[in-house]
Amino acid sequence: MSRQTISTSGCNFAGGRIRSVHVSSQCSSCPEFVTPQSIGNLCLLTLAWIVTGCSDPLPSQPLAISLSRIELESQWQASGIPEQGPAEVAEGVLRIGEGTPMTGIRFVGDWEALKLPWIDYALTFEARRVEGQDFFATCTFPVGSPDRCVSLVVGGWGGGLVGISCIDQLDASENNTRGEMAFKNGTWYQFRIEVREDDLQVWINGAPMVNVSIKGRQLSLRSGDIDSCAPLGFATWRTVGEIRSIVFQRL
Repeated sequence: MSRQTISTSGCNFAGGRIRSVHVSSQCSSCPEFVTPQSIGNLCLLTLAWIVTGCSDPLPSQPLAISLSRIELESQWQASGIPEQGPAEVAEGVLRIGEGTPMTGIRFVGDWEALKLPWIDYALTFEARRVEGQDFFATCTFPVGSPDRCVSLVVGGWGGGLVGISCIDQLDASENNTRGEMAFKNGTWYQFRIEVREDDLQVWINGAPMVNVSIKGRQLSLRSGDIDSCAPLGFATWRTVGEIRSIVFQRL
């Protein structure tokens, strides 16, 4: 027959109530490793865990990564679209020139070294149409992997269409993400894209534009040269556009 006695006493610690623990054992048949000292050590470890707030370790990966900072300018390169216009970066601003008909720029940096997420992230940027009347900052981005990408069309099909290309093989002009917005040349607009396993959301100047479930849906890029911008890039169509303040943020 064995008997253990546990007694406690109270004390105040950092504004909370902490109880001290004393353990005694009267069991002669217990293994050597089951001793009052070992039980007491376990109690002390548990108490230390409680006092430190029971918090999880801090994440080892950054929550937000700027891709338009000066040291990454060389990682933005022309997409190589046939007959594209100039694509350059200066002082944190991507400038995409007018092509015949399309110009693209692509991020070629080391995704793993920068700890960029493929899913569960927000991508924010600012963009403006400098010249022209069509899309000026169509953004291609990944959804889960570099081989699964879509594009947010910004000002397409004559200047005002916004939407995702492609969902179930339907482009932004055909699927239910289609929306309309009047973009003024020379005006900067703020974009936020949120990418999760089951849905995509887009805001422009804080107003919701796209909220679509992608669970079980087929995602792809529109056929043509836009795949030259994957997994992350921007494109214009017979238009000059500028993009700045590009930030990835983990969700």
